[in-house]
Amino acid sequence: MAESLQILVVDDDEGIRVQLSGFLEECGYRTITAESGEEALDLLRADPCRIALVDHKMPGMDGLELVQHLRARYPEMVLIMMTAYGTVESAVAAMKAGVHDYLLKPIGPDPLQHKLGFVAEKIRAEDELASLRNLVRERYRFDRLIGASAKMQNVFSLIESAAVCDLSVLITGETGTGKELTARAIHVNSARRERPFVGMNCAAVPEGLMESELFGHVRGAFTGASQARLGKLASAQGGTLLLDELSAAPESFQVRLLRVLEEMSFTPVGSDETMEVDIRVIATMNTAAEEEVRSGALRRDLFYRLNVLRIDLPALRERREDIPLLVRDVLERYAQRGRQEKVRVSPGFVDELMAWHWPGNVRELQNAVEAALAVSDGNLSAGDIPTALLRGREADAQASTGPTKLRDFLANAEQAHIEDALRQTDGNMRRAARLLAIGERSLRRKLSQYGIDRLAFRARKS
Repeated sequence: MAESLQILVVDDDEGIRVQLSGFLEECGYRTITAESGEEALDLLRADPCRIALVDHKMPGMDGLELVQHLRARYPEMVLIMMTAYGTVESAVAAMKAGVHDYLLKPIGPDPLQHKLGFVAEKIRAEDELASLRNLVRERYRFDRLIGASAKMQNVFSLIESAAVCDLSVLITGETGTGKELTARAIHVNSARRERPFVGMNCAAVPEGLMESELFGHVRGAFTGASQARLGKLASAQGGTLLLDELSAAPESFQVRLLRVLEEMSFTPVGSDETMEVDIRVIATMNTAAEEEVRSGALRRDLFYRLNVLRIDLPALRERREDIPLLVRDVLERYAQRGRQEKVRVSPGFVDELMAWHWPGNVRELQNAVEAALAVSDGNLSAGDIPTALLRGREADAQASTGPTKLRDFLANAEQAHIEDALRQTDGNMRRAARLLAIGERSLRRKLSQYGIDRLAFRARKS
């Protein structure tokens, strides 16, 4: 890192300039020197630097005045003040002017090398973070959300609208349709892009820990709370909080969340201190929000508070014309990872994919194409499609000549039992869970596991 950094040394003493520049170059840095503040500003116009060592007492423009000019013109530059007259007052004045650190003359080589090593590492980390942010911003500029269909073009328009405002957003769609990608695209293209994006899966957190997970807790708030912990709200300060599968959260949790959204403040578990919060909330659900409200899984008042801007993601079977584009994207990313430079795709391969109804949506399609690539010789044909997918299409051909494995038999029996309960309760989650003698959260996990759409059972009865 040192060899890529250039340091400006500003001191009216030529001997100090020569001594410092020689030492710095031995350490691998590049240097330029100036005997006055005016000369330093002239040099920087043609030869920028990331670090400046500035003498405090100089004739004409002194070090503090130069620092103020540098801070205004080059806000990313790391400024270190050098002085032979170290006092508390001068140190405070330097820090107020924008100096990052303070060195007393005569400057020893070891402290200087240590301090510059720390600064160089800080600059490297900042550069990497800036590079990562640029990469993320490009990655989520809708190019991972792919589709030429009218439905996806409408989704892109809604994302753009959501990105330029700061309203709550509700995203609905089946598993694998890209709800988190949509939320990230909104965040990365919004004014909050430089702040955190924090996600919380409400279906994956044990009910007893949900409030601590969101609000955080103080030390001793409950048994096992040996130290204080920041919650998701505090972690997302200034940025975006994604609440995935919100309807799986218990009602008590939803009540507290509603209060946060209305007051933009919260109280950590076990604390009496109220904390202000500035966040944007994006909530996602796997099923239609109105159905969740009717079933009682989602509070009506919370639904109204979140349903300010709504994005309903279409299932892949509703936009089959996008499948060739999605396949091409998988192939391009596969090539970028250095697997195969060029893959030929037969029409039969795409036809087979177009015929499948894709209950797992885009995620399932991507997995199927990658599995086919893993066994192909660079020429993708229908024969490369995973046999499990073909068996799914040919339901009648699932019977095998050998005996059924016990776990498969039990899984099929459990799925049939759940579907029967949904059929009897008109697809009502709460009643079906009661009939099955399990919790609603457990039932939701089972529906996701088996790819069961409870709304289909409501349609059958109506």
